Amino acid sequence: MEIKFPSMKLETWVLDNRQNCIIDKNEICISPIETQIAFKLFLGSEKDLEDAKHIYGIFKSSLDNNLLESLLNELKHKENFRRYLT
Repeated sequence: MEIKFPSMKLETWVLDNRQNCIIDKNEICISPIETQIAFKLFLGSEKDLEDAKHIYGIFKSSLDNNLLESLLNELKHKENFRRYLT
């Protein structure tokens, strides 16, 4: 788990749009799945790219594709999506 304070507009958006998850009666907040995929592609290490591919594969049918595309545009990594996930 990573904890950091927002340093850019997109990070503030992620905090404002967090999702609540219940795990064994405990509630935690996570960023939207689309954000996790986009950030992994942005980071770009081999591990991050594999993580993005794995997450995308699991949630592909339930993703908000407009949100994912918007995030990829914001991070300027739409090409990584085409290269690694399609």
